[in-house]
Amino acid sequence: MKKLIPAILLLSWIACGTPSIQENTESQVLEHHLEDADWLLGNWTNHTTSRSLNESWTKQNDSVFLGLGTFMDGQDTLSSEHIRLEQFGNRLFYVPVVSNQNQGQPVRFEMKEKSDKHLLFENMNHDFPQHISYTLITADSMVAKISGNMDGKYHEQDFPFQRHQANTH
Repeated sequence: MKKLIPAILLLSWIACGTPSIQENTESQVLEHHLEDADWLLGNWTNHTTSRSLNESWTKQNDSVFLGLGTFMDGQDTLSSEHIRLEQFGNRLFYVPVVSNQNQGQPVRFEMKEKSDKHLLFENMNHDFPQHISYTLITADSMVAKISGNMDGKYHEQDFPFQRHQANTH
């Protein structure tokens, strides 16, 4: 009987004093929600000499933001990209479709990191990029970054954007 009491006390202490493995695993699951990216909504432009890169983000509903990225040379559109930011349960995905890439098929990048001013999406199976991030610098400026390995070498490219008002005509 004396051996049983310490065992019962030990089990009681373990049961009451420490969370179960299942609880630890569940609490470590990061929840990502579409409203984490609210600051992305609006119109953004990156101007160079004669070229510009524009991204416009709108809220379609409570689980989808729509983005349109265009690369312009003066008035000519060089390329465009349709983007969906989609909420599935507690997971958030960045889903671009670029007409001249991936046979025009969507590619899913899952959110891996977030803060009030930073979003990082990842797809390690994609050729390039494997990471896409957005970082809010001020209320009217942000930096988008694509990065990853290409041909065995690490590459990254930053795209600084300024918020602007959409043309209203």
